[in-house]
Amino acid sequence: MALIESGVGVSDNYPTGPQDWGVAIAQMYATTDLNWFIGNNRKMSFEPDLNAECRSVDTQTLGMIIKKVTGMRVADYFSENVWQKVGAEFLATWNVDRVDGTEKTFCCFNAAARDYARVGMAILNGGFAGPTRIISRDWLD
Repeated sequence: MALIESGVGVSDNYPTGPQDWGVAIAQMYATTDLNWFIGNNRKMSFEPDLNAECRSVDTQTLGMIIKKVTGMRVADYFSENVWQKVGAEFLATWNVDRVDGTEKTFCCFNAAARDYARVGMAILNGGFAGPTRIISRDWLD
């Protein structure tokens, strides 16, 4: 399985100061309506799958797809399918665009270092947390 790149033209060039807060990634970070932002920033900047680079707009869109497909908030889905299964010791938080809003799945997951390490160990252990597979081999590949 290859990394999928959407080609959507929201650059990850973060602003260097207040004069640059008009750039799309800054607007995505500051918006109080991520659904509106994604729906209104779909201009393509390259053919999908041509540029292998980290793109926040892609991980945000993926989070929105997870919510749509599962019918669950991303935080609840992640908690049930990963966080609890790795035996996380502490609660984690995810920043949202507004109260009861959409998780910022392109950033802003806040957790204790040792619980991040538990997720990392599951990845290193081929997707297993103890005897339970929580990450598919195909996804890891």
